Amino acid sequence: MEQMKSIIYSRMRIALRVALGRLFNVAGIPGLVQPCSYQASVTDGDVIVKKSELFTIISVNGIDIYFHRLTGAIDGVGVSDCKLAKTRESELAHGLPES
Repeated sequence: MEQMKSIIYSRMRIALRVALGRLFNVAGIPGLVQPCSYQASVTDGDVIVKKSELFTIISVNGIDIYFHRLTGAIDGVGVSDCKLAKTRESELAHGLPES
């Protein structure tokens, strides 16, 4: 009986989160992201989320994507600590001269 209550509670929480997410999307409210760091062992990828006064910065293998803090819109892209050795060959830009 206790397990059934737990399952019902869990499904109600998920349904509420989905409903609120849809409402926020319709209202144009940007999503919230917490600062964190994540390393994927399968793909050898590094993901870092940082916040500054103006931007939320999401870095994937040293490629930084800047999101406006209030609107959530992408403001620009930059490179901080790009590790080309970690970047798969298929992700490299074609046509660059070899050094």
